[in-house]
Amino acid sequence: MALAMQRPSTANTAMNTTHRTQAHLRSSTLAGLAVLLIAFQADAKEPARPRLTAVQVAATVRMHRAQPWRAAAEGRLLRVAEQLACAAGCSLELGSSKMKLSADTTVRVRPPQFYRLPGQKRSAPFSVLELQQGGLNVTADAEAAVAVKLNDQLTLAVTGGEAEVRSSGTAIVVAPNEARVFLRRAKRWTELGGPGIVSLAADGSATALTRMRAPRWNSGSPNH
Repeated sequence: MALAMQRPSTANTAMNTTHRTQAHLRSSTLAGLAVLLIAFQADAKEPARPRLTAVQVAATVRMHRAQPWRAAAEGRLLRVAEQLACAAGCSLELGSSKMKLSADTTVRVRPPQFYRLPGQKRSAPFSVLELQQGGLNVTADAEAAVAVKLNDQLTLAVTGGEAEVRSSGTAIVVAPNEARVFLRRAKRWTELGGPGIVSLAADGSATALTRMRAPRWNSGSPNH
């Protein structure tokens, strides 16, 4: 009778030991993941906010299309969702990267994103601006890569040099020049070869162009 009463106690002890072991393993796993997450966040710094560094004639901003445009002065830090219009050109600073907007260009600041480009082992932070109309010149280094959103399906990533992008609403033209430029569509990245000019359709299909066949670029650009 005594032996019969001891069996459940032995089984309960074994079960409790198993539960404690599983709980310890779960705790250790969660702690390890937390350490990795903290290390990743410390290593991958969030991109700097775009700063308006130069204005030719006038620059205006607004948060929503229903709101009126307001004058923007040099030194202004642009907020996410803010729209910037440059009447005769202006310049932005994005950390150690720079961007020049040509006349009659409008961009919108998008939230920073983490992208992993072909050949990279892990994702990197990108400043993101949506090119709504006009043209821009990007000089991006590997430590402050820049993404240019073209439409709901297409995004360009510029790193390691200078590139130009122009959009007329229906036509998109890209000149990689010295930079590495990648096109993202359907969640996949494809590198656009340089230093020639590439015309992009709305679906992302690319056609190589010569300077003579390309749409007129900003006459103020030093590359044309």
